[in-house]
Amino acid sequence: MTQGDGEAGNPRLPARRRARRGMLGVALFVGGPVVGTALVVVGIVLGLAEEPRLLLLAVLGVGVVFVATYAGLRVLFAVERAGGSDRT
Repeated sequence: MTQGDGEAGNPRLPARRRARRGMLGVALFVGGPVVGTALVVVGIVLGLAEEPRLLLLAVLGVGVVFVATYAGLRVLFAVERAGGSDRT
């Protein structure tokens, strides 16, 4: 890749980009289930104690767990695939 002045760009940029995407994947893979589990607990506690409609938070929490885990794994696999092509 060349810059405007014709010099080659920084060869470490793709590695940095992969590292950032890898951190995003780990954050989704770890943080999504934590946030989803918190929503499930809050939904069950508040749904049983106060308003039954708040049980929908538990359903939303389960959805957050599955979606965030799936998205995190997709990002991590994409980063691994992209990093595997650079290795010798």
